[in-house]
Amino acid sequence: VVFQNPEDQLVTTVLEDDVAFGPENLGIERSRIGERIDDSLKSVGLVSFRQSDPTRMSGGQQQRAAIAGMLAM
Repeated sequence: VVFQNPEDQLVTTVLEDDVAFGPENLGIERSRIGERIDDSLKSVGLVSFRQSDPTRMSGGQQQRAAIAGMLAM
């Protein structure tokens, strides 16, 4: 599920950590989480924002960040 307001779904100040949050809580191995982060950020076109603060991104980028988090799970 991706919320209408993506900022409600962003839980960290580093996009990579935010995307990893769900898989970590599901108990997925760290090595597999890294692959999932890579794949999901590529899918939404945010690879270059990997170390960025998602709370400082545009609304559209935040929506894509939230989608990346869901894809990683």
